Amino acid sequence: QFQRGPAALRMRTGRSMMWTPASEYLDHEQCCVRVVYSTRAGVGKSLFVSHMAEKLPDIPNNEQGRGYFMEGGDKALTKITVPLHELSVDADSVLETLEPAFPHPEQALSRLIHLDISSSVRKGLEEFLFNLLVLGQITDSKGRVWRRRLTDMYVLECTWTEDQEIGRAV
Repeated sequence: QFQRGPAALRMRTGRSMMWTPASEYLDHEQCCVRVVYSTRAGVGKSLFVSHMAEKLPDIPNNEQGRGYFMEGGDKALTKITVPLHELSVDADSVLETLEPAFPHPEQALSRLIHLDISSSVRKGLEEFLFNLLVLGQITDSKGRVWRRRLTDMYVLECTWTEDQEIGRAV
């Protein structure tokens, strides 16, 4: 279910461009969702995600797409970090973080969405992950919708304490 989708072909100003999924370049198994976790802090989970993000400019459509769709070649929109550090997951705050990265429908960028999940999150995580990763969208109270794109890769970074069940929340 979480295997990469086929690369899509889009037309823009008479030029064709392949949409290459980020997972094709960033993940050895080409999965579009990767969970990075440990029971201790400071063992290199964020460093692992940073190394994955360093490969984003190598994706062909990110090189080409920056020239077609983005003014100034802003690299910040290819890696988005969403911190989930409150006691409960709130779709409104998540979409506030994601709002600058809302893509143009024809914007052929492959992105890395980094969900930094704190061990203090107690409520709403299961529902949020189900809506985002299985159903493919999240909606906030204002009616804004974030849809999962086939070209994006999601990395969930988690630190679980020993009293938490690792498989239960992820």
